[in-house]
Parts: sequence; structure tokens; C-alpha cells
Amino acid sequence: MVMSAIRGEFDTGNRELFFTIAFAISAGFVALFVMPVDNFWIFFVCSVFSFVVLCKFKIGFYLLVPLVMFELQSFMIHTSKSLRTDFVGIYFPVLILTFTGWILTRFAGLPGGYKKNIPNIDFYISLLLAWSALTLLWVPNFQHALIQWVRFVGNIFILYLVANTVTGVRGHKWIVFILLIVGIALSVGAILSITLYRTHGYSYMTRITDLISLKFSFVVFPYPYHPRAMGLLPHNAVAGLLNTITGLTLILFLFEKKIIYKSILLVSMIFMAYAILQTKSRGGLVAYLVMWGFFFITLPPLKDKFIRNALFFIIVFTAVFMSVYWEHLFTSRLSSGSAGHSVTQRLEWWADGLKVLHEQYSWMGMGPGGFKYHQNPWIVPHAHNIYLSVLFDYGIIGFATFIALIFFLGKHLYGILKSYVPTYTQSMVIGSLGGIVALGIHGLIDIEYNIAPLWFLLGLLVATSRMAREELNYFQANKERSV
Repeated sequence: MVMSAIRGEFDTGNRELFFTIAFAISAGFVALFVMPVDNFWIFFVCSVFSFVVLCKFKIGFYLLVPLVMFELQSFMIHTSKSLRTDFVGIYFPVLILTFTGWILTRFAGLPGGYKKNIPNIDFYISLLLAWSALTLLWVPNFQHALIQWVRFVGNIFILYLVANTVTGVRGHKWIVFILLIVGIALSVGAILSITLYRTHGYSYMTRITDLISLKFSFVVFPYPYHPRAMGLLPHNAVAGLLNTITGLTLILFLFEKKIIYKSILLVSMIFMAYAILQTKSRGGLVAYLVMWGFFFITLPPLKDKFIRNALFFIIVFTAVFMSVYWEHLFTSRLSSGSAGHSVTQRLEWWADGLKVLHEQYSWMGMGPGGFKYHQNPWIVPHAHNIYLSVLFDYGIIGFATFIALIFFLGKHLYGILKSYVPTYTQSMVIGSLGGIVALGIHGLIDIEYNIAPLWFLLGLLVATSRMAREELNYFQANKERSV
């Protein structure tokens, strides 16, 4: 069922489309071998431009999906006052072109235009954007703040692009399949980084990817007791993304009918769980367990046979956990004194941020990226808290707007959960929401608000909930018609 949906998505009969895809892929591979490392991404983006411009709008959107997930592979922006945190993701030029394609389809009256989203969501997002722009008036470093604000606007573009492009089950399955491939790639990178660390050592690992001329960094943190896998992204980013992808994969698993595909999806979830544990991310681990608890409470296929399913999960998770931690069970990062030190550091950062916000900005907000500016970006690249990072940058008004956005989204989703019907779309609402819950829990001690994957997943949740609401309305109309 999953694979047939993916095959059907490209069944256009357009021969030029095939040659365009072939050209873009070939250009990317040529870039690996002929371009210097520093210029590789520039050449790759040029091939992406041709891909997006010459192909259908939605295929440009599908290409954007993995690029957004690898946001930290990026263009650094060097100005006289720029900081370490001033960059735009490699996806950003593709985002601009793809978003332009969406705008053109809207104004041309073609399919794929603007869809009415959840009530109040558009208003609070617009308010948050307007307030974020207003805070630029009092920032101490305008260049730095402007770069951070452009990133934030780009993230809002991503939310609207996803919310208004994903309109059917077939396209939704295609996006989830891409995310699953991303999850497998992240898992392979994380496990490879640990394996190469153990066999060749830390210094070998830091330059391993020079062999293939990529800017990715397969590295680990050499903690004294147990190394932390990073792979293609930093360890906490790997754990956070794998948590959300696991939630989506679970729904694919529950609705897949073919045994072979079902087995592949199950193995993929176990593989991603192993990679999450290898990152040694405490926040990621807690978020993972909370997410599964959420699924066991809200997802009928798991809830209906709770004891059997819970036992199966406990056995599998315990086996994976022990395979990672058995040799270092009492000396690993989870049980070492580094936990208290890490928490103390964060409390100090947050206390300092609140002090600056109160004394220098009267709770009006430091402006986009303001917290990063007032801290040492080499030590504190972000606030390590989604909610406080919004408060630091946009003050009480921005924080209240962000909380209102979450509240109305949650209220809408609660109405869907109350009317649950066992379909793919209804269940995927729970899967997407579980991933956001995991990010929300993880975001209490890690992550910040201004990251593209967070807004992409929010957009996917909005799109899925709209599809679910339309489906429920259809079922209700048929029920009334039959009475």
C-alpha cells in the first residue's frame, strides 16, 4: 500500500520530467568528484535550481523535504558582525523557489493554492511574524538579528508550504516515506560514527568524510565513559528527528498489509531506536519513552491489546537498551555526574538570559537571535529550550502568542481525537502529534524554536489534521444522508 502510493506519485507520462531528474542527479554526482569541498554545495544547489524550475511544483517540494531535515548542512554568512550561529540552511534557496512556485499556482488559480487552515492558527502566526519584525528596531546587532529573522521567516514559509501542499493520502505517504529514508540515513550515520570511533579513534573520525568530498561531519563526542554518536547531524538533533520519524513510521507499520513491507518498517523502527540510544541524549531518550506512552494511551490499535503490545515494546526496547549500555551500565553518561553538571549549566544560561531580558529589554524581547548574541556562541549556540528561546527573543508578547498558537492547535486536535475513526489519516494525526509531543518534551532541555524541521513537522501536523477533519465531515455527511 505504501509503495504503490509512491510509485503512483510519479506516474505522469512526462518524458522531459525523467530527463530533468536524471540531469539533476547526475550533476550532483559530478559535483562530488570535480568540485573542491568548499564549493560542492554551490554546484549542488545549481543543479537543484534546474530541478525545481523545470519540474512540476510538487516535485520541487518533495526535494525540499530531506534538505530541510539536514538544515545544519548550511551556508555560513560572513559579515563584519556575524556570529557562529549566522547561517542559512542548504535548503534555503530551494525553499524560496518552491514557495514562489506555490504562490504562482495560487494566483494562477491552479490546483495547490491556499487551503484554509485551523481556526486562529493563521492569525497567531501572522501576529508572531509581525512582532518578530518589530523587535528588529531595538536589537544591538542588526546584521545578526536580520539573518536570524530571515531564517525564522523561512521556517514560517516551510510551515505554510507543507500545510498547503499535502492535500491527499498518496502525497502524504510519499512525504513520510522520504522522512523514513532520512531517518535510516541518520541512523546509519550515527552508528557508523560510533563504529569508526571504536576502530580508528576520534582524530580519524573528524575527517572521514574528506574521502567522499562531502561537508557532512561523521563525528562523536569522546566522553570519558562512553562516546556519543552524531553522524550527519549533532547528537540531540539526530535523537529529536529520529523520535518524530519513528512516530510516523509506526502508523505506516500499523496500516501496511504486506508482510515484507511490515517487517521492513518494524526493523527500521528498531534500528532508529538503537541509533537514538547511541546518541546518549537524555532528553531524546525521555522524549522517546513519553512518545510511546502517548501512543499507548491514544492509538486504538495499541490500546486495544494493551498488555500484549506493551510487553512486546518493553522486551524489544530493553534488548536494544542493554545492547548499547550493558558494558557501561553504571559508568555511562546516563548515570554519571555529567547529568547534574549539564543541568546546572542550563540553569545558569537561563537565569542569565532572564536577567538580561528583564534589565535591558523590559521583557519586550532581545530580538531574533538575541539570546545567542548576549551569550558566547561558541559555548551557548542556542538557549537549549524551545519555550525560553521564544521568550528571550520575543519577550512576553511573543511568548504569549506562541503559547496561544500551541493551545488552539491542541484544541483542534483534541476534537479530532474525540471523533477518531480507524483510518490512515486519522491515525497519522496521532502519529504526527506524538512526534511533536516528543519534540516538545525534548525541547525542555534542548533545541530552540528557530529550526526548520520543527516548523516542517508542525506544517505536516496541520495538513494531516485538515485532511482528517475533511474526512470526518465526509463520514458525517454520509451518515446523515443514510438516515
